[in-house]
Amino acid sequence: MPIAKSAPSTAPIVLDKSTPSSTGFNNFQYDGVDLSLYSMFDIPIESAEETEKGRLRDLSNWVSEGLEEKSIGNILTKIKEIDNKLGATPIGSSRLNRIWNHLKISQRIKDLHTQQRALER
Repeated sequence: MPIAKSAPSTAPIVLDKSTPSSTGFNNFQYDGVDLSLYSMFDIPIESAEETEKGRLRDLSNWVSEGLEEKSIGNILTKIKEIDNKLGATPIGSSRLNRIWNHLKISQRIKDLHTQQRALER
């Protein structure tokens, strides 16, 4: 019985993640939001509303500000910590809206503290 010949090896295909594609997907992101965030909040990519995309983008940017290493794993972990700290989501509300409201309140408090320190000088 003859020995089978292996196929000649070819160079692997490398995707250029820096060039946006015509579909809107770039670097495992869609419209500037990492695909893992859509998955975390159970938001279907194809039917995500602009407000949801904006809130996911705001949340990702806000959480990554305080991180040394801005990897998606660290961002997801920090969001999960905030989610656990806030407790159970009330019926009729979404986790994304609850965490986003927390984000907005935190930003407002930070701005007020900055204004207060400016007045004390």
